Amino acid sequence: HLCTVEASHDWTGLQLKEAIQASSEVEASTQRLVLGSGGELRDQDLIGSALGNAEEADLLLIRKGRYDGSYEAQPTWNGLCKFEIAGSTVYRGELSAPVLWDEANPRKCKFTHHVNGTAEWATRHTNGTHTAEQGLDETFELEFLADTPQAGFRGQFQRSYEGKLDLQIGRFC
Repeated sequence: HLCTVEASHDWTGLQLKEAIQASSEVEASTQRLVLGSGGELRDQDLIGSALGNAEEADLLLIRKGRYDGSYEAQPTWNGLCKFEIAGSTVYRGELSAPVLWDEANPRKCKFTHHVNGTAEWATRHTNGTHTAEQGLDETFELEFLADTPQAGFRGQFQRSYEGKLDLQIGRFC
């Protein structure tokens, strides 16, 4: 049991989340509220519409990461990369990797995927001995522009044997 909040039927889901934040210190933007019936109470939903005639209800609060969501990034001279952040894990197609969040600045993170393949610079730096089976590490360093994912991010991309490249696109999808 996290907290008890008294709410009016004419409140929105967002107003309820803000009241929960005041009572529990769980940020409203990281809350996902699930009704006993299994439906989610969204920010714009009226509590009265969601609960009907019920005078009280138990809700399940699921904490989500501040920057959970789907994104697109495009490093200079490279194609568009799509990935999804879910808490401390990033998913890029079939690949997953841990996200390292910066303790000093919670808007910054870094993650590295290992991909099968080779690249021109890997071949040059190894005098042609690098193989696709050895693969390459691809690292993203991101800084979100606000406390919500919708504002997007800036950052850099670096592949094994290559220098850092600025991201030309960094957006929430």
